[in-house]
Amino acid sequence: PVSGAAYNFGAKFGATEELAVELLKTVAAAGFVPSITFHPGTQCTDPNAWASYIREAAVIARRAGVKIRRLNVGGGFPNHRATGVVPQLDATFETIGRVAREAFGAYLPELVCEPGRALCGDAFTLAARVKAVRDDLHVFLNDGLYGSLFELGQIGIIDRIEVLDPQGIRRSGAVHGRICFGPTCDSVDRLPGDVPFPDDIAEGDFVVVHGMGAYSTVTNSRFNGFGELQLVTVLSLKL
Repeated sequence: PVSGAAYNFGAKFGATEELAVELLKTVAAAGFVPSITFHPGTQCTDPNAWASYIREAAVIARRAGVKIRRLNVGGGFPNHRATGVVPQLDATFETIGRVAREAFGAYLPELVCEPGRALCGDAFTLAARVKAVRDDLHVFLNDGLYGSLFELGQIGIIDRIEVLDPQGIRRSGAVHGRICFGPTCDSVDRLPGDVPFPDDIAEGDFVVVHGMGAYSTVTNSRFNGFGELQLVTVLSLKL
């Protein structure tokens, strides 16, 4: 594994170079379509991570003496989670194409990818409701880690957040970090770190979190009866 992802997929999946060579030989000898796949890890923001795995795939193919038909490069393409930090998808795909040509030369395999969250991340926006603000420090929402915000506890918050008052007017106070809890009785139902909220946030406001298309509705556990969702299709939104 190389750095750049939110967490290492290799802790559960994958084969060593030596084992991959033997597997590839076996696949080719059995008459199947020899291919290699890798996954650089969830929310991988470093284009150079793909370069390392592509070069390693070429080494495996050469050691096995097998011309692979396809190379699946993942998996791992990031969605837009941080304000001011746009995923470098163009640079990533340029790196994939260039390094694949360099590594495989005349034996360039067909390239396959799994766009995942990069494709669907901005398909959903989550609107949660503020249930309470206490001590000018703690914010309680009607959604949390047992609901649509589950993955934030795994790989960190999405800070593309807007706060609207009950009339839909955006709060414009100075932004600073708050401790943010979900609605359940469990004290671990807390978003990681400090969540950036305007200082005029108030009970009844809507917290709008963008980029929630990946792993939100599908990981909603509805623990203790919380987590009921209403889905609304928005064709155009102007605030």
